[in-house]
This record gives sequence, structure tokens and C-alpha cells, in this order.
Amino acid sequence: MKEGDTGAELLFLASGEVKVVKQGRLLNVLRTGSYLGEMAHVKAGQIPRQATVETLSDALIAEFRPGAMSKLSTNCQLQLSLLNTVVDRLAFADERIAHA
Repeated sequence: MKEGDTGAELLFLASGEVKVVKQGRLLNVLRTGSYLGEMAHVKAGQIPRQATVETLSDALIAEFRPGAMSKLSTNCQLQLSLLNTVVDRLAFADERIAHA
């Protein structure tokens, strides 16, 4: 996944480790259980990918294409988990800005 690319798929890092880079600057290192591409997914591909993601180790990644979430059971925790991820990353970004 590269910064500026189009796409709306949500990716789930089932195992492994990846780094997230924007304009050559390291934003985060994500590990097993993390989501990737949530911004473009939530915006249904209306915005380009906001960062480049590169693997740091062997990785197993599941891809959820647009519309997949609407086909899930209403009892599925995936949507709530995705929302929690977005909130956690926003809080992390706020902390980094506050201490810059």
C-alpha cells in the first residue's frame, strides 16, 4: 500500500509487523491484530491512501473489500473494533502533536 494510491480495501494484519510511513517519515509500527487502510475504507475510496505501509517481517494480511462490512452479522465485533482503532490512532496522533 503506497501513499497516494487509490483504494478502499480495509486490511487486517493477522500476523507480522509493518511500518507506516508518510512523506518518508515513520508514523507507526503496527503488529499482529492491527488494521490498515481504515481511512480510505471509511471514506469509501474517496480519498487517496494517506501513508505507505511496508512489511518488517513475514506477514499474513486479510483484505476486506468495500461492502464486505455490510454483509457481516450485526453481532460482528469487527465494526466496533475498527472504530476503536480509529479513535486510538487519533489519540496517538494528538499526543505526538502535543509533544512536538
